[in-house]
Amino acid sequence: MAISEGAPMNPSSILTAMLSVILLALSGVETGNLPNLATGAQAEATSSAGAPGGKYSASDAVDGNENTWWACPVKAKLPQTLKVTLAKPAEADAVLLLKARNETLYANLREIELRFDDGSKVSHTLKDNVHPEVIRFKLRRVAWIELAVLSTYAEKVYFGLAELMAFRDPKEEIFMAAAPPPAPKDKWHNVKLTQLRREKHPCVYITPADVERAKKNIQRWPWAKSYAADIVKNGDGWLKRPDEWFAQQLPAKGACFAYGFTGCPICSSSWGTWGGARCSWDKPGKVTCANGHELPDAEHPDPGTGHVGKDGRIHYFIGSYNAWVVEQLESSACRSLALAYTLTGDERYAHKAAIILDALASIYPGCTSGSWDYPSKPPSGRFSRPWYQVARVLIHYVNHYDQIFHAKSLDAPSLVPGLTRRQNIEDNLLKNGAWYCYEQSLKGGLHNGEADYIRGALAVGCALGIPEYVDWALDGPYGIRSYLANNVDRDGRYYETSMSYSIHTRDLYLTFSEPLINWTKPVNLCADAKFRAFFTLPELTANCFGHTVSYGDQGPDTSKRYDPPRKFSASDYNFAEILFARAATPEDKAAYGALVTYLANGKVDAARAASNDKHWLLFHAEDPPAGEPKLTEWLDRRLNRTDFLGREGIGVLRAGNGRDAQALLLRYGQSLNHGHFDDLNINYYALGREVTYDLGYGLGSTHTQVGWSKQTASHNLVVVNEKTQRGGPAAASGGSLLFLADTPLAQVIEAESANSSGKEGVTEYRRLCALIGEGRRRYLLDVFRVTGGQQ
Repeated sequence: MAISEGAPMNPSSILTAMLSVILLALSGVETGNLPNLATGAQAEATSSAGAPGGKYSASDAVDGNENTWWACPVKAKLPQTLKVTLAKPAEADAVLLLKARNETLYANLREIELRFDDGSKVSHTLKDNVHPEVIRFKLRRVAWIELAVLSTYAEKVYFGLAELMAFRDPKEEIFMAAAPPPAPKDKWHNVKLTQLRREKHPCVYITPADVERAKKNIQRWPWAKSYAADIVKNGDGWLKRPDEWFAQQLPAKGACFAYGFTGCPICSSSWGTWGGARCSWDKPGKVTCANGHELPDAEHPDPGTGHVGKDGRIHYFIGSYNAWVVEQLESSACRSLALAYTLTGDERYAHKAAIILDALASIYPGCTSGSWDYPSKPPSGRFSRPWYQVARVLIHYVNHYDQIFHAKSLDAPSLVPGLTRRQNIEDNLLKNGAWYCYEQSLKGGLHNGEADYIRGALAVGCALGIPEYVDWALDGPYGIRSYLANNVDRDGRYYETSMSYSIHTRDLYLTFSEPLINWTKPVNLCADAKFRAFFTLPELTANCFGHTVSYGDQGPDTSKRYDPPRKFSASDYNFAEILFARAATPEDKAAYGALVTYLANGKVDAARAASNDKHWLLFHAEDPPAGEPKLTEWLDRRLNRTDFLGREGIGVLRAGNGRDAQALLLRYGQSLNHGHFDDLNINYYALGREVTYDLGYGLGSTHTQVGWSKQTASHNLVVVNEKTQRGGPAAASGGSLLFLADTPLAQVIEAESANSSGKEGVTEYRRLCALIGEGRRRYLLDVFRVTGGQQ
């Protein structure tokens, strides 16, 4: 192997050269044994995410290691440069770039310049992928090469480079030994959409068979009859509005929409958010705060773009009102009207729903910034909803349109000249929203925001017969099958470190199940064992005697609640009803029927009457399951006794019952998305309350969240060297369960997580907790062992 000409190289340079050859082979690049002229080079950059010589610094781009990258924060103003000074001047005619292979965090480089010490430049546009690229130019003698990044293909957290290599290659021996395997998502770029049309509607979240079931349920169950009557009553209220009134309420294209985070400039109180804001139709453009201040007023004017307060903060009065308008028209008006039409067949309801959807569609493509006060650069979304939240309303637009699909009113002229209402709604509302969600989802990821995007496109694909959107949601690299395979562990637990986000994600995944089972090629996700495990008692499994444990990004628990005679969770009950209705085998039907009966304490009709999801039950509820309200032995342990969840890294001690019950959760697993720096933190429950108190989480961008409540010091933990845990990479988290015991007089758990403070020289970070004794004399023993660190 030729390394270089001239003087012998030092051992570190030889090692770097050898690593370069190995990494090129692994990257699928053939160099014909040509020496990399950048071996032993010095590198410097105008901006780096790491300190000079450290991780993510410029030197990582010439170290012969594809797994270490020069990273530049995306907030750094372009152009940014990486200058590589060769160990000695040499002739070169090719530069090989190995790209950063993490498209979730890193934007692909787009336009670049190669600048040389003789003053010459070579401009080049890189491809939008992570594959190596060779840039060729006229042979020249160079002492240094400077890569200038002029633009990127996206705006993410970083952009960067794994390696910059230089070669003298007159015979063009450098080539891709084999075409690199395409990135999983490559085939989905520039997809050509087809539309096959669905003959029968509704066909997304409900079907004609479900509608017939709902009508029968109304006849036989009082709760269903009452729920349906409320729907029709609400619809009747909207029928009283003149047709032209709806369009008159809408803001203009490009208007401001806002959450209203900054609140009242007079008293700082809130006026609510979006559809829950304190607004009314008879006071257009106005909001009223909790203390009764009506804004804007003479001292606090708002030209439509917000009122700038004395402290420089912007108060979006009109933006909040505009958000309230579009949310009310969807969630209150259109929802009630579409459902009333489904249940009665009365065209008057469909006519009004069509008018509303047509009016919304007429301005939807022109309202593309989301809420103006959402922390986002650049701003993006539709109406009041930013980014992934676009899908959260889009699925409802789909559902409403799907229910009135056969209404004659849809074929009347639209507010948009030259279109029918049907054309306007499909093109400017549904397809526009779906394409936005699809394009955003191509950026990739297996988190809950990605699931939002994909379910939006899925709903439109199912309603309008666009198979590419359905295929993407089912079998794409970030589709539901990938989610289940990668995000759900052997215990049926979700990977993100927060109970609230865990339940939220389950709600997201459920919205994949109905469109897929109602698709032209039905897929029953409930036939998948992981899907069933994911929805089997997720909240009660980590429940501490009636308290949903607050760890990670979840609001604090200030409630007083004693151990109930029978555990119950509204979410878990709803999930059990769905698993029962969608059971694919007689065995599953019996198992989930027993679970429904247990959670309802044998009174399923009463549980359904009290359910917070009567909408789903109206269309899907079957005869109540028969059998005794009894849990299997392993589920009884999960709910009522000391237990642990191995992959997630959670141990739960439970002792006693009633008012004397005590419980403790110790979390020793990795802190991942929405987690805090709190390995080995405990939540302790006694006297009906969480005694330890976790500050929790409100909004992810608040100073409290990013500055204090996420940090180690705000938790019930030993802090080493006054430093937060995981001072290093995210992988430095998580430990092991050492001991768990459940005896008549003591419940004990011990776990360790030395990794979390390993950067501070800690070799032991270990905690033992025990609930000891009986009744009111029971107490908690908590022993923390730390070895290493300075203080």
